Amino acid sequence: MPQPHRPQPRPPADAAPGPTDAPLPVRRPPAPWTASSSRTSAGCWPDRWPPRRSLVNQASGHLATGRDPGPMGNRHPSIAPYETLACRDGQLLAVAVGNDRQFRELARALGAPELAEDLRFARNEDRVQNRTDLIKALEGRLASDTPHGWTERLTAASAPCGPVNTVSEALELTARLGLDPVTSVGEGRVPQVTSPLRLSGTPVAQPFAPPRLDEHGTALRTWLSGPSDDPLPPRM
Repeated sequence: MPQPHRPQPRPPADAAPGPTDAPLPVRRPPAPWTASSSRTSAGCWPDRWPPRRSLVNQASGHLATGRDPGPMGNRHPSIAPYETLACRDGQLLAVAVGNDRQFRELARALGAPELAEDLRFARNEDRVQNRTDLIKALEGRLASDTPHGWTERLTAASAPCGPVNTVSEALELTARLGLDPVTSVGEGRVPQVTSPLRLSGTPVAQPFAPPRLDEHGTALRTWLSGPSDDPLPPRM
């Protein structure tokens, strides 16, 4: 009798470099802003293709070098260290050191300021070129503490980082930051994820639960059988 397939556990992995910042919130708003900023009243349709934007880092590297990139896991192709690093017991810490100043702060917080003076690691391009040696040096020092312990110490030193969270941990963290990630939609109903939009002048409408089977059936049938200019029943 065939045994059910049980996928082997694997370490957490990012979907792609910049899966959310590149295709969506950072670059998406300029499209409608640009489309609406024309001095004529004609306007235009903004057209965005998120899959193209999700390749922004790798495609730029290919255009600059003519080489096709290979699998990189959680690593950023042109910034280092910008990836997940192993701490005590192999637990992962996500590090996002984007410039030389931040790397100096990271090295100092790790108790190894000499790393920032090492010619292999002094500049970002050097760190990318010598990434294997860099990661070995960093993980050797990170092994002395847990991701949560390092997060407190490195964040205080202005070195961006954070533990790799589960979904429940991510929601708990968001709640601790006061961002209200979950919205109640009624007793006995599954809570909903809060809209990420925060608009002071026109607040986002309070969401409500997906309707149960035929919950709005009578109201909808009444509306469909009435005059064509009747407004749709509320909360539909």
